[in-house]
Amino acid sequence: MSDHIHHVPGRLRVRNPALKNNAERFKSVEESLAGMTGIQALRLNSLTGSIVVNYDIHHIDGAAILMRLKEHRHVDHHLEMNEPLPVPEEWSWGSLAVNAGQIVGKAVLGTLLEKAFLLTCALVRGQASKNNLL
Repeated sequence: MSDHIHHVPGRLRVRNPALKNNAERFKSVEESLAGMTGIQALRLNSLTGSIVVNYDIHHIDGAAILMRLKEHRHVDHHLEMNEPLPVPEEWSWGSLAVNAGQIVGKAVLGTLLEKAFLLTCALVRGQASKNNLL
C-alpha cells in the first residue's frame, strides 16, 4: 500500500490507492469519521483514492483524525504525519475581521486624503472652478 498524506492545520488529505473505485470502502470511511467533534467537511474522491477532511483546529487535530483512519484500516498503520506549524492565536476569525477592516479603512482614508490634497492644490492654483472640482 502506498499512502500519501498532506496536512496543514484545519485540513488533512490522505491518498490511498486501495480506496480507488471502491464505493464500499468510502462508505466505511464516512461512517468511521461520522460523529467526530470538530469535523466540518469530508470530501472523498474515488478516482484518486483521496480523503480530504476539513476540521476545526480548536476541537480536534489532524493526528486524531489520522488515528481514527488507521484504527479502521483506511490507511496504512505505518503512515505518519509531520507536525504542522502551530496556528497563531491571532488567526482567529475576529482578529482577521479586525485586520481586514483596518486595511480597508486605510485604503479609503488614503483615497480621501489624496482627493483632498488634489482639490487643495487645484484651489491654490485657482483651477478648481475651471475643472468643476467644487
